[in-house]
Amino acid sequence: MFFLVFLISFIFPHIIDSIQVELIQPDGTIIDCYVRGDQYYRTVHDQDGYSIIQNKRDGYYYYANNNNGDIVPSEHKVGEVNPSEFSISKNITISKEEYLNKRDLYWQNINRRDAPSIGTINNINVFIRFQNESEFPNSRNFYDLPFNKEDGPSMGHYFNEVSYDLLTVNTFHYPITNDLSVNVSYQDQYTRDYYKPYNEVTNPIGYQNDNQSRSREHILLKNAINFIQNQVSEDLDVDSNNDGYVDNVTFLVRGSPGAWSDLLWPHRWVLYSEDAYINGARVYDYNLNMEQGGYFTVGTLCHEFFHSLGAPDLYHYWDDTAPVAVGGWDVMDQSSETPQSMTAYMKYRYTDWINELPILNSGGTYELSPLSNPDNNILRINSPSSSNEYFVVEYRKREGIYDVNTPSGEDGMIIYRVNSQYSGNANGPPDELYVYRTGGTLTANGTFSGAVFNAESGRDKFNDNTNPSCFLSDNSAGGINISNISEAGNVIRFDLVNMILLPLLGDISYDSDNDGIVNPGEEVLINLSVSNLTNIDAENVILTVSTNNEGVNIDNNEIIFNNINANQSSESSIVLNIDQNTLGLIPFDVSIQSNYIENNQNLIYNDNFTFNLEVVMHQKGFPYNTTNEIHTSPIIGDLNSDGNNEIIFGDHFGEIRAIGQIGNEILLNIFPFITNDQIWGSPIIDDIDLDGNPDVIFVSKDGSVYVLDKFGLKWSYDTGSRLIGTPSLLNINDSIESEIVVAGYSSNQDNFYIFSSDGILIDQIEVLEKIKSGFAIADIDENGYDDIVFGTDDDNLYLINDGSQIATGFPFEGDDKFNCKPLIVKYPEELTANNYQIIASSKNIIYGLDKFGDINFQTEFNEDLSTSPSVLVSQSEVKIFLGSENGDIYWLDNNGESHFFKNINSEVIGEIVFSDLDNDLIPDLIAVNDLGEIHVLNINGEYYQNFPLDYNFPFSSAPLIYDLDNDGDLEIIAGTTNSIVAVDVKNLGTTDNYWSIFSNGFQRSSCFEYSSNCITGDVNQDYVINVLDVVSLVNIIFYNDSITSNVLCVSDINNDNFVNVQDIILLVDSIFSNVN
Repeated sequence: MFFLVFLISFIFPHIIDSIQVELIQPDGTIIDCYVRGDQYYRTVHDQDGYSIIQNKRDGYYYYANNNNGDIVPSEHKVGEVNPSEFSISKNITISKEEYLNKRDLYWQNINRRDAPSIGTINNINVFIRFQNESEFPNSRNFYDLPFNKEDGPSMGHYFNEVSYDLLTVNTFHYPITNDLSVNVSYQDQYTRDYYKPYNEVTNPIGYQNDNQSRSREHILLKNAINFIQNQVSEDLDVDSNNDGYVDNVTFLVRGSPGAWSDLLWPHRWVLYSEDAYINGARVYDYNLNMEQGGYFTVGTLCHEFFHSLGAPDLYHYWDDTAPVAVGGWDVMDQSSETPQSMTAYMKYRYTDWINELPILNSGGTYELSPLSNPDNNILRINSPSSSNEYFVVEYRKREGIYDVNTPSGEDGMIIYRVNSQYSGNANGPPDELYVYRTGGTLTANGTFSGAVFNAESGRDKFNDNTNPSCFLSDNSAGGINISNISEAGNVIRFDLVNMILLPLLGDISYDSDNDGIVNPGEEVLINLSVSNLTNIDAENVILTVSTNNEGVNIDNNEIIFNNINANQSSESSIVLNIDQNTLGLIPFDVSIQSNYIENNQNLIYNDNFTFNLEVVMHQKGFPYNTTNEIHTSPIIGDLNSDGNNEIIFGDHFGEIRAIGQIGNEILLNIFPFITNDQIWGSPIIDDIDLDGNPDVIFVSKDGSVYVLDKFGLKWSYDTGSRLIGTPSLLNINDSIESEIVVAGYSSNQDNFYIFSSDGILIDQIEVLEKIKSGFAIADIDENGYDDIVFGTDDDNLYLINDGSQIATGFPFEGDDKFNCKPLIVKYPEELTANNYQIIASSKNIIYGLDKFGDINFQTEFNEDLSTSPSVLVSQSEVKIFLGSENGDIYWLDNNGESHFFKNINSEVIGEIVFSDLDNDLIPDLIAVNDLGEIHVLNINGEYYQNFPLDYNFPFSSAPLIYDLDNDGDLEIIAGTTNSIVAVDVKNLGTTDNYWSIFSNGFQRSSCFEYSSNCITGDVNQDYVINVLDVVSLVNIIFYNDSITSNVLCVSDINNDNFVNVQDIILLVDSIFSNVN
């Protein structure tokens, strides 16, 4: 059962795009969903894009799966499950080839005919309803107005106006009624369900194949014609061109479109399988419309009737991802209830209303009358780059009751491309017609209101370098130049300029790191070329470059090229000095001036262009586009043994990828390695079997563990559980090779697995609880074998000794799910008796436990935590860092007391990491958020230069700090929802002794062993060695009775294990020596 509950006012005739509907399950459950499609094929989906299909056996609606190209019901009923938790894909549909095959079969062996476009057409409209249905709810007058309203809007008024009074369309309604306050209709002998698809449970009388659907539709329409044919006056001319066929017939069917019903859908077709006649003329071509569902409008009627005149659709039938070609500039693409005119070209090609399309063969000034004027309303400009494509210009004026509905709020010239190889846009792209508009490209829709060109808007020229540019169907340059477009008045004027000089930015060289990328603080040389794209010589060519950006200095902003002959080019260069604080897109204004001779006239050419130069901080070759989300924090290693580092990561397509340090794909015979579901857990890299080759370990939601090296897959193991947590390496036996522990996230089965390095499942305890995020690993009981800490969705935190026994005091029960990886901190025995501390978060609470499960601290926040804990040692203090869903960053001291550090605007993702990016001895904190921002601050809360950086897509993985290209400076690497980002920090830095990698290393142990590292001479531990440290040292010597190991470390300048006056002397000497 199907009900339409939402209408749209701006429609694609024929096609429905995500209109909300209700489906009713056989048990009465109501499902809110959406329908999209046309008369050839339709799909139904939920609000998140998951496709829905009805099971033919039980009549229930299920989420759909793609089974080798066949769309079949899954085992999951709609409304009973969350499809994102299962292996169900979104937007499942048939292939373009299958769609086109359905459309071709629809019209196979059918001869189409067009109604005459000049004269008078007497259109026959027949009302139809089904058995057991009430009469149409409105009066005959109500239904007549969209067809015949004399002063419009109506179909008759519309075609009279757009045809320049050359076509009159009169519509006569049947069955006839003398009482126009009611409506009467032909009532069929069958119910509506007879004309819907068959289902054994919910619709056993429905049609079962295409032949039945066609036969039932044609017999229905034949019976309707036979019912009314004697009511049509013999004097009514229904065949104005005497071709033996009724000029046009429309059927208006009671009700709204059906979800999967081929028949009950607005469409044009041919009554080829049945014979029906009116006044001796055969009924053949017809339009079927629905009375409800937003389709009985003047816009739809005009669109369908223009089909009857021979015009094709200008919207895409199958490809809804490609940019819309024409939009609201033609009734055959998009239309509102009151339609706008068709373009001048559609009148020229498909009717007899415009008979000439003048071609402009030479430069000069030209003018156009508005489209409403029957004369001088269309001009053609050929492209020098193509024999099949050309440009058409027309003047659209917002006047009358129809063209006021165009997408723009102003009058002006529109320019479109015609590809003579095509008829309509149904199979596009490529398209027969494409309207140029601001921001429009082969991949972007742009803004249709920006399709109008006039002097008032500033859009007064059109060439290969404007926005929009005159690109062709293959994105090559169209090669025309229109300029000086006038204001929109009674006419509009423009210049066609046959001289085209095109400047191009070339290579970037002499940048400091020779990577061809402009970074802050660099001096670069940029090559510039000017190409003469015409058959006319350009003389005295001068190019001038300028910018308003104060952070950029141009050494030589004027370049004299002298003469550039026809179809030739010339090159030069400019030098730019980029300020250290300059970042982002830098716009440059480029003006070109030259002299040329055309038709024996001395002419001057002037044009202006804008170039954007991007000053960035990313590594060459990055961002690396993946088109889908990267949830895994990447790893780095020399996987192919070529001496260079590679980045390895997994994505939501289930692919394991490996790329080089400039974004180049490597080991193409292995990568991307495809699993059968999404990859959430971060990978491991290590030589686990000690064969001399680094191994990469991944887990996938398909339930398998995968181990690869440079030769390919070494082994895999299907656990049967959804593996989404990050695996870890550990040692739980006497083998010198590492073991792998992985976690499952499935209900009612074991979710805890340990494997040997060669893929053998090792006996371990059974854990039936769901484990989401992975482990912390350390030898907590110090027996030589690693112990494992993890949290579950059952609010439990486990400590497993040696992989096989739950430790005493565990599981520890928290207040909510443990969704983030835990942390183990090992302190020196001299600091604490319980030298191992387990840190884990549960929603908005962070727990600190000892190895017996006793609480050392329990700290509650006013917001939910979003990251795993990480560690920084600062001023000889262990600080536990955490991020929240609100963007707050906190750190905890040894007692669990929380300290607010910084807010970074939105949810902190993954984990916070640390390094010293510029070797200034002050730790730097790096965090990313779901707004697409990278934040870098030092421990004092001061932002690093040029940060935060803002990317276009949200970050979805924890960052990694590493010297990717071995040049001494560090890169910040992280995954977004569609790419891998690598920021190249142009200072020498270090990650030594810092938590710089997710889980504190590529073995993903999430364990931090604290040692009292110190900076000798930094007595007050403020990361600066100066006179204040001398004062602190004097106080220690004369007033401090006990000297700890850390105090000894920072104060014993001469390393003699004593702190005394000699250390003061050496410290003072060192400070003043550095000053001098």
